[in-house]
Amino acid sequence: MTVRYSSDQVFEYFGKADPYWCVLTHDRFKAENLSDANRQEFFTTGEEEIAALFRTIRQRIVPDFEPATALDFGCGVGRLLFPLARRCRAVVGIDVSEGMIREARENARRFGLSNVRLLQGSSVLEQLEETFDLVNTYIVLQHIPEKTGQRLFAQLVERVAPGGIGAIHVLYSFAFVGDPTAFWPSVGWPPVSEALSYQPGVRETAGELWRAFARWLAKRGHRTRSLGQGTGPLPPAAPPTANDIPMNPYSLNPLFQILQFAGAKEVLAQFTDHAGNLGVMLIFRKPVARA
Repeated sequence: MTVRYSSDQVFEYFGKADPYWCVLTHDRFKAENLSDANRQEFFTTGEEEIAALFRTIRQRIVPDFEPATALDFGCGVGRLLFPLARRCRAVVGIDVSEGMIREARENARRFGLSNVRLLQGSSVLEQLEETFDLVNTYIVLQHIPEKTGQRLFAQLVERVAPGGIGAIHVLYSFAFVGDPTAFWPSVGWPPVSEALSYQPGVRETAGELWRAFARWLAKRGHRTRSLGQGTGPLPPAAPPTANDIPMNPYSLNPLFQILQFAGAKEVLAQFTDHAGNLGVMLIFRKPVARA
């Protein structure tokens, strides 16, 4: 019997068993390889990414950007949260995994950071009422099913203070859309027009491409895994593996609509490519409140 896990189940498990590797899936960050040097490298990547984000914001959006408060959604063990804490008066980190939050709390103590507030749970963001000068989430929403992720996206946009900045990353496609044989050379690839019953401008989303590909594989006797469906506790004899970490592409149209309705006038898009998972960081500014 094939076990199907929800995103929450997968990250709750890895948050306890392998919290650093779960954030950056390189062997040197696995629990058995996590030397002091590798742990330092892990946090150095976060410092570099937040430094790059601040440079982009100051060069392209707000030259004198100096946030007093920040929110990091899906904070994990604090890779991006702690660089934010060094730049802000107060920061909040949210994660679904109890194990991640426990490790982040220990890391905050280790780094001597007293301006960090950590919150755990899948509904915490919905209950949060305060707003922040910077709201950030990176390589997080891609692990959450699109429908749920769209709701979280809207909630994150709501948490950006007037005049504040949002930096929200989503996955939008897979590299196999352009070069499928690099991923499934033994399977081949149908013409896109055959897979989609092509209707230009109507069904060209990454999600539909994936569903069409799954249908095409099924017709030829190949099976694809359906992830993110399970609920309840993990079966003790069948813990998840790396293959159970879900990757969910998002249609960008609903996200742009959320941003426009929130008053954003411009969006800066920065593309990412993580091993063929094609994403985009959407950086925007909320309008300044009127007097």
